[in-house]
Amino acid sequence: QRLSDAFGCPVAMEYGAVEALGLAYTHPQGGYRLFWHSYLAEAERRGERWILRLTSLYPRSLPLVRYEIGDEVELAPGSPDRVVGLTRFERLVGRCNDYVELRDGTLVHSEAFSHAVRPCAAIRGYQVIQTGTELRLRVTTVGDLTADEEAGLRRRLAVAHPELEAIALEPVDALTQTIAGKT
Repeated sequence: QRLSDAFGCPVAMEYGAVEALGLAYTHPQGGYRLFWHSYLAEAERRGERWILRLTSLYPRSLPLVRYEIGDEVELAPGSPDRVVGLTRFERLVGRCNDYVELRDGTLVHSEAFSHAVRPCAAIRGYQVIQTGTELRLRVTTVGDLTADEEAGLRRRLAVAHPELEAIALEPVDALTQTIAGKT
């Protein structure tokens, strides 16, 4: 509303994703309208929300075919559990790119680890590794972590969930990279 007031006209927000560019825009009557000429959009209910799938309708180097971008949306009340040819949705919920599932089923978003690690100046980089229910926090450091730094890190992790206070810390010289060079 502030932007509309500043410009003296209605303002729309665009919704997009790195893999699909612009997908939709906010509408003055509420909700979002999809750029239907660019994508065939589908929504399928998962719990209270719907996952979004896209099929590109224009030439691309890498065509998207029923591609789940990871975003969840909310459709109008009473919408069916599966919609093909979606042209609008009520609300964008977003996505949880990375999370850890704890033994009790709790999902912890990756940003919880970022917030716990960031205050520790000795840590240059980190990775959270989950194998089944086992969790490890791999860290590259400048020197060794002091007892106080480690205690502070564990205290901050416990804020996200008490189980994380006991996570295995694994100092490494370098973090594992994907084939694309990402850590």
